[in-house]
Amino acid sequence: RIRNGKVVLPRGLINGYKISLLLSTLTWSVHTINNFNRFPIPFRCIATDIETIEPVVLTEGFLPDALRASMAIPSIFTPVELNGRLLVDGGVVRNLPAQDVKEMGADIIIGIDVTADLKKKDEINSAFEILDQASTYPIAISNARQRKLCDILISPEVKNYTSFSFSATDTLIRLGEAAARKQWDKLVQLADSLQRWPEKKTVPVNPRQFTAILVRNIDVEGLQKVSNHVVYGNLGFHEGDSVTLHMLRQGIERIYGTQFFQNVTYMILPDSSGNRLVIRVKEQEFNFVKFSFNYNNDFKSAVLLNATYRNVLGEGSRMLGDLRLSENPSVKLHYTVHTRWRPNIGFSQMFVYNIFDAPYYSPIGEKITTFNYRHLFSETEFRSVFSNSLMAGAGITVQQQVTNARYDPFDSLNVKIRSWKLTGRVLYDNLDVSVFPRMGGHAELRLEHYFGIDSKEDNNHLSTNFWTASFSSERLISVYPRFSFLAGITAGITEAQTIDPIHYFYLGGENPYEPRMFSFPGMPLMGASGANLFALKFGIQAEPCRDVFLFLRMGATELKPQINELWKNPDFKYGIETGAGTRTIIGPVYLLIGSNTITRKMESRLNIGFRF
Repeated sequence: RIRNGKVVLPRGLINGYKISLLLSTLTWSVHTINNFNRFPIPFRCIATDIETIEPVVLTEGFLPDALRASMAIPSIFTPVELNGRLLVDGGVVRNLPAQDVKEMGADIIIGIDVTADLKKKDEINSAFEILDQASTYPIAISNARQRKLCDILISPEVKNYTSFSFSATDTLIRLGEAAARKQWDKLVQLADSLQRWPEKKTVPVNPRQFTAILVRNIDVEGLQKVSNHVVYGNLGFHEGDSVTLHMLRQGIERIYGTQFFQNVTYMILPDSSGNRLVIRVKEQEFNFVKFSFNYNNDFKSAVLLNATYRNVLGEGSRMLGDLRLSENPSVKLHYTVHTRWRPNIGFSQMFVYNIFDAPYYSPIGEKITTFNYRHLFSETEFRSVFSNSLMAGAGITVQQQVTNARYDPFDSLNVKIRSWKLTGRVLYDNLDVSVFPRMGGHAELRLEHYFGIDSKEDNNHLSTNFWTASFSSERLISVYPRFSFLAGITAGITEAQTIDPIHYFYLGGENPYEPRMFSFPGMPLMGASGANLFALKFGIQAEPCRDVFLFLRMGATELKPQINELWKNPDFKYGIETGAGTRTIIGPVYLLIGSNTITRKMESRLNIGFRF
């Protein structure tokens, strides 16, 4: 990020938006209880003041904030600022808070210690292990004191696991049970002794139970430079509405999706005639620079440089600049602004110059030549976000497309075309994650009207005013834990007698660069093309271990020059591919191997990093 003219690193890798939203959702029935002693079971959580390295015992306040602060692992999650103090995970100073339970009045303490012991000399064999030992030492000293306060201590053997061993949940549960059974006799003896004492009567405050709330007032806290209409326009409901938990969660996710905020949370507070909803936001750093790396077979190595500036040209605006450095470079400037118009309408202006080399195949799958494609365009669009997964937009584009073939046997691949087009599109996306999703779907419908086509070539036989429509959809259905079924459909039609190949639909490649390009199993980049197409895809995806995926995909397609020929004498072509992939800190890494009945060649695709 850029701050005061200097590049600075963030306080943590993860802002924790998702965990904060989850905590607010799980605790929304107790948002009005600020004293943790009034819960059905009195509660404490421990955080660390990172400035003084002192423990902070949280006994009151907004429960989701306290929980989030007590689990803010340093350098992983960003710290939480509460009451003027910058707080991180309490485990830094007191990972086994037995003394805090004793101070609450506990007569008997059962402690569960999951902290690994200090390593022995022969176990310290690297610089990382030396650093880990040094940082763990204060925790070990604290734990030794806290263990002495426990009447019964349960210590599972977890030294071979870390806080990130999410895939070992079942194993960790078994280890915990085994450790507890070692203390079985003491636990039974304790249970028997407690029966001799009269039950202590308590009158706890029971949390409210409701499915919807009446929101009388909506307040926003934390706005500095971003206009409040960015929040209100994306919330999706108004003061006086009855709001369900689902509606509230979707509204918060839409606000966060504007990318103007690092974090968005909410509180529900009692009001004289209903409830007051408080939306709490933390604005993004307004200027920052990012970079990313990617390698794939189609476009080789590339580095993406991104600069983002917010509220430079008006409140609620964002200016984004992308520069792709590679053999196939591109430049993009994208300006967006959230307006006050309903229903949640935004304005977008984009300038793009895209250059890449692409193969050209004959209808029988023979690679004829390679051509250089240059696409310069300016797009103006108005768009509206209807829900967390549904967006629609309409706009106009002026563009210039140039192709230069290394060898052009048909004298049709060296063209320069200027044109205008009107575009309407609807986009739906409810995939659970963006990288190797396990469930959900993605769909896009596009209607495009080309007009004012001007070519320097002799193309009197080509249509200069025509419509196209395309639809692409994929759906992942989780049929068993870590096993999903994939189904997809792609269709494209052109209302014209003859069009230039530059306006064809193209199949092949994993993540095509242009809107008229679609992926297809076992097909090389742009391996098949036509003015009209229909394609089906099916597949299975398995996750044998956490974040490691296996794939098998199959497809059938038909491409024709005229719409009515799609269903006459069907001549489907087929493709199949298999592969494996994994999630990494730099993005997805995967290898796919397949073939198809058009090119009839074995194809392989390797990808490292996020595609852009």
